[in-house]
Amino acid sequence: MRHVIITRGTRGIGYGLVKEFLFRGFNVTFCGSTDNSVMETVKTLSGQWSSNKFRGVVCNVSKREDLENLLLESIFPTYQVLIHRLL
Repeated sequence: MRHVIITRGTRGIGYGLVKEFLFRGFNVTFCGSTDNSVMETVKTLSGQWSSNKFRGVVCNVSKREDLENLLLESIFPTYQVLIHRLL
């Protein structure tokens, strides 16, 4: 099972990457900076993919604790790709 973790995955390039990896059969864990952005993205993705294929987590990418929590919150035990977008 292939898994990718994408930071800042609720809009723009990050969101495009989330959709592309789902389309290619990956399981995806992504994060956004607010509860609202993550919930909206989960709602949108649920219309296209099974919710057991992805997970959204609130994460401030500038905080080490949040990034560590992102890895712990991932519903998939291992990952092959980590895309950490700072900008």
